[in-house]
Amino acid sequence: MASGVWDVDQRTTVHSHETWGVVGIYAGVEHEFRYLTPTATTAGMPLTQTGETRWHSGQVTVCCTTVGIHVYGGDIATIRRWSYDVATGEATPFVSGWDTPA
Repeated sequence: MASGVWDVDQRTTVHSHETWGVVGIYAGVEHEFRYLTPTATTAGMPLTQTGETRWHSGQVTVCCTTVGIHVYGGDIATIRRWSYDVATGEATPFVSGWDTPA
């Protein structure tokens, strides 16, 4: 299981998870963009955006951070996933790993 705290305006690259997941926002807002997964016939083409959602914690006003719960069906830090270039659709493999405290 993994948990994360996102700072204000923190972003990620467009990426896959390669496992099921549940996201619950405790405080703040998470702005999500969804894209079609590239296929062999769409390789080298820009990604097609299929949706955009702002996930809210409800009727709560929060300053300075977003706190969310992401629950995945596998160890997300060890699964080979894909990062996508929005303009070209190019897929790059990555494994996110875990930060290790000093």
